This record gives sequence, structure tokens and C-alpha cells, in this order.
Amino acid sequence: MESSIKNSIDARKNAIYNSYTNLSQNYKEKVETLFNKINELGESCNNLMDFETKFSTSILNQEYITLFTEIATNNNSTL
Repeated sequence: MESSIKNSIDARKNAIYNSYTNLSQNYKEKVETLFNKINELGESCNNLMDFETKFSTSILNQEYITLFTEIATNNNSTL
């Protein structure tokens, strides 16, 4: 995977882990599962623009937003 794609993916992942350091195991598993899928998309892309374009129109983007919102809403992360 191109390093700029990896950096973009890592920034999204770190946004969750750095904002919510007390994630429950359930949320950690959800995050890892989602980012495994996002990494697969990243592997299939030629460059950062290709990745960002595909990601922005994919269901993965909505899943990311939904998960981030769910975590933020339940920031005690006890689910």
C-alpha cells in the first residue's frame, strides 16, 4: 500500500483511538474489523486521490461515520 494511503487510513483510525482511550473490547473489535476492510480498499488503490475518491463514495465511509458517532455518543464505551 502506498504510504500516503496508509497515513490517511491511520489518521482516521487514530482519530478514534486518540479521542476515546477507554474503548470497550466490543468497540475495539468493531474498529479493527472496519479498518481491516478499509485497508483492503487501500490496497486496491493506485494513489491517495484514488483511495479518497473510492472511500468517500463507499459504504465504508458511512460505516466509519456511524461507528465514530456511536462511540462519541457512548463515550463511556461500556457497550
